[in-house]
Parts: sequence; structure tokens; C-alpha cells
Amino acid sequence: MWKDLLHHESHITSKQINSLSPTTADIALLDDDFALGRSIVPPHSACVRPALVRWDPRTPLSLENCVVGEMKEVSRAMSRVCAMPDADAVYEDPLGFYEAQGYVDALEEPIDPTRFKNGVVIWSSEEVWGIDAARVAQFRIAQARRFREWTLQ
Repeated sequence: MWKDLLHHESHITSKQINSLSPTTADIALLDDDFALGRSIVPPHSACVRPALVRWDPRTPLSLENCVVGEMKEVSRAMSRVCAMPDADAVYEDPLGFYEAQGYVDALEEPIDPTRFKNGVVIWSSEEVWGIDAARVAQFRIAQARRFREWTLQ
């Protein structure tokens, strides 16, 4: 999962990334303890090939900003939320979209909005995953935040 996340984040930045802030131990905690090996997408089935993706691309990559999903679901999110092209993606007219500004890469450096193709529509995570997934994501993010605060005490 760590290597897949590294690959996705490298694809977003269009440059080589050798290390990520979430360690393999963080990812194991996220998948096994917070997500229980289940996808963010309802019906929250157990993942055959779990993968991680940032929930909000405007927020730096962290344990509190990652969600677990099936690899196929993560690819769809990458194409819409992170504005990364996917050959299999079918683009529909969105209900709303965001400007490609304020995005940060895994190294917490701003991404130049001119790098995105003209006409690329960036969806919010809630629009791609659904409101039920958004509720679960917010619950899991709160769990990660409480865990971080507990460990720092």
C-alpha cells in the first residue's frame, strides 16, 4: 500500500518522491485499526487490493488525510479529485467543481495550477465518493486525530 501511495503521489507532483510522511507503521495502523481493512465506499466491504488516497488534495499528506479504498475506487478518485487522467474514466457533468488552486504535493509544496490541462474539472471527495463515504471518512479522520493527540501526551 505504501508503494502504491508513493506512486500516486509521484504522479500528482510529476517528480520522483522517495519518501512519504506516513510510514509503513502509520499505514498499517490506518488500514488495520481505523479502517478495519474495509473500503471507504459503501457497503464498506473488505478490500481485496486495498490502496490509499488523500481525502483532500489541498491538505498535506498525513495519517489524518488518507482513506482506504479498493484499488479501482482509488483510481477513480485519482482521476477526479486529484485531476490525474485515467484512460477508463468516464467524465460526467459535475454538480460543482473546484479551481486547481491550493493543491499541495506530498512534500507540502504548492502545485502550480497551470500544470493542469484546460477544462479539467476537479471534483470534491464528497462528490466522488458520496455522502456516506464522507461521513465515514470524517469519523476515521477524527480517530486518527485522537490517536495522534493521545500519543503526543
